[in-house]
Amino acid sequence: MIAPWMISTLLVGGLVSLAALAAERALLMLGIPVRWVWTAALGLSLLVPCLGHFLPRSVDMTWPYASEPYIANLEGTPCAT
Repeated sequence: MIAPWMISTLLVGGLVSLAALAAERALLMLGIPVRWVWTAALGLSLLVPCLGHFLPRSVDMTWPYASEPYIANLEGTPCAT
């Protein structure tokens, strides 16, 4: 569960950084200050992965066989329900 989140966070951060670099170069050619581009990039690279945790998922992440009554023999174990 943590590995896919880490990979997606790295990808989001990389894409935001590339977009900020492109925006920086474009704004430098126009003579506009670029400090806020990198501030926004830092904010987005933190905000987007955190929002992914709170937004509803479009894919059902439950185990496909969770509705079956018998998956393993859990008789006699203290956690069996």
